[in-house]
Amino acid sequence: MHTPKPVSEYDSQEMEEYTDIYVDYAIELITEARSRSADAVVLVEQKLDFSEYVPQGFGTCDLIAVADGILYVADLKYGKGVTVSAEHNTQLMLLCNRRAGYV
Repeated sequence: MHTPKPVSEYDSQEMEEYTDIYVDYAIELITEARSRSADAVVLVEQKLDFSEYVPQGFGTCDLIAVADGILYVADLKYGKGVTVSAEHNTQLMLLCNRRAGYV
């Protein structure tokens, strides 16, 4: 079943290309996680609360998958507006350290 695409003033060919690449990547991660374990957990648009470690710390992740002790994280950053880098990203470091048991 095809769902009609919503109309948005932010829509552009460039955004379409980036989101297509992201969707392909997300499908690869989900496929990989499910190939590792029939019990893989896949979460989409997951709200994360790390206020136990950082006051008022929270965020939303586009995709999280967990399979056989491996954590997959994907979050589309388009580069428009507020710049966010995956390198030395404090939210990502907290998530990974917490899941790995380091925090």
